[in-house]
Amino acid sequence: MGNGSTSRSINVTQGGTYTVTVTNSNGCSSTCSKTITVTQGPNCSISGNTSICRNQSTTLSAPSGSGYSYLWSTGSHSRTISVNHSGTYTVRVTKGGCTSTLALM
Repeated sequence: MGNGSTSRSINVTQGGTYTVTVTNSNGCSSTCSKTITVTQGPNCSISGNTSICRNQSTTLSAPSGSGYSYLWSTGSHSRTISVNHSGTYTVRVTKGGCTSTLALM
């Protein structure tokens, strides 16, 4: 597995080619390689005023990007939402199967 590990599994946090050599009790061995691609989700940050007064509203925005889709805890699928009360708001930003989630409390 490249690092001298004798484990049956490893956690992969970065892309690359990983090799494993398996040796049986008779000393016979076989080597396999696998290239792993790790794809990071889109940047996920909520911007907007995080403090509002009674009878006011604020707009919360998720990052923009080509091919991004959005799902707010309010059910909205737009990039921005307008809120008029305190609470916890989350947005899930997805692009090509990669998802990032962030909560604003």
